[in-house]
Amino acid sequence: MTNFELEASKLKIEKPQFKLQNLEDIVKIDAQVMEDWKSKYEELKEENFNYLKQINDIRTKNDALQQQVDGLQKRIQTITAHKESFIEAVNDLTSSKSAREQTETELSLAAEKLQNFKEEMQRKFREQQEEYD
Repeated sequence: MTNFELEASKLKIEKPQFKLQNLEDIVKIDAQVMEDWKSKYEELKEENFNYLKQINDIRTKNDALQQQVDGLQKRIQTITAHKESFIEAVNDLTSSKSAREQTETELSLAAEKLQNFKEEMQRKFREQQEEYD
């Protein structure tokens, strides 16, 4: 075998070995990329889980706050009803007081008229007695 043939034979062997080496390098790079993607996927999956957990916590807090709001609204309704009842009672008392004051005024006028009538009757009685005397 000549030196030229030997070189040609070496090239024939080296060329496929070079291609094989390139393919092995590509496979390693692809494997690393796949590993990176898998790692990123797991990271995003965990991040998504944490977001879902936060959303669930927020919903739980929102439900608790809504229950508090409902309770406060019921208390407001109860207080409003008591307030309206109180106002009605005050109005009734005010009306009763006015009616009582009016009745007292009428009684006072009637007592005054009665007193005047009594005095008038006594005066007339005295006048009649004076006439008889």
